[in-house]
Amino acid sequence: MNACEDILLTPLENLENMLSAAAPGRERDWADRLGVNLTRFIHALQRHVSERETTTGMFSKVDQTRPSLVRQVSTLRRDHDSFLVSARELREELRRALRSPRAIPDLGSIRSRLEELTTALRRHREEESGLVIESVTTDLGAGD
Repeated sequence: MNACEDILLTPLENLENMLSAAAPGRERDWADRLGVNLTRFIHALQRHVSERETTTGMFSKVDQTRPSLVRQVSTLRRDHDSFLVSARELREELRRALRSPRAIPDLGSIRSRLEELTTALRRHREEESGLVIESVTTDLGAGD
């Protein structure tokens, strides 16, 4: 596992743990902690994206002569953008819910969408790893 994955792994696990925890009677406290963890997750995701997409990052090591790999990198980059937009929107929605005058904010939709985001991000990380393995395997000639 490389440093980029470690940057995202702990905040992702923290979010997943919070999403799996019940919070009856403590919804506001849970939502406050979720907001903190979601902000940390967004910062980690920004670093992850930055480190993957720099000129010396993981994507720069992918064989650019293979159209299928180039397409996969393009898809993963679009995923990065989508994940960041979704996470920021969810954080703002959570903030609005916490400002609501309702005694207990409706967090079901936020929880559900965050679960979808974390699941998609897990799959995305697997695809990134598979891309690197495929590119390296081809470079070494093992794919022949």
